[in-house]
Amino acid sequence: MGYGFKILVEGEYALFTRPEFKVERVSYDVPTVSAMEGLIKSIYWKPAIRIVIDKIVVFHPIRFINIRRNEVSQKIPLASVKKQMNGKGTVEVLTSQIRSQRASMLLRDVKYGVEFHFEMTGLQSQ
Repeated sequence: MGYGFKILVEGEYALFTRPEFKVERVSYDVPTVSAMEGLIKSIYWKPAIRIVIDKIVVFHPIRFINIRRNEVSQKIPLASVKKQMNGKGTVEVLTSQIRSQRASMLLRDVKYGVEFHFEMTGLQSQ
């Protein structure tokens, strides 16, 4: 095992989606190892290292909150956005036609400690 690191991860809300709930989003009680790996990779990633999570510590009590939100089923085409940025058109989304309400069960006031280390993969960094 190499040298280890410790970080705090905290926020007002968190959602670690459970795959068995298809339409409504429901969070795991604690972040998964792959979620913490993804978070660390989003900050520091190189092909030459692999992130290994050693420990996840829960600092705040686990609390859930239910929310409802509106989702749209379509995205604005990139070409339309580029045209508007060049002053050659407008972008409109008629949300009343493509909107649906979804419920989510999120975590509230989260604070986790994550201990991890790096292992060399043998790949060269570019």
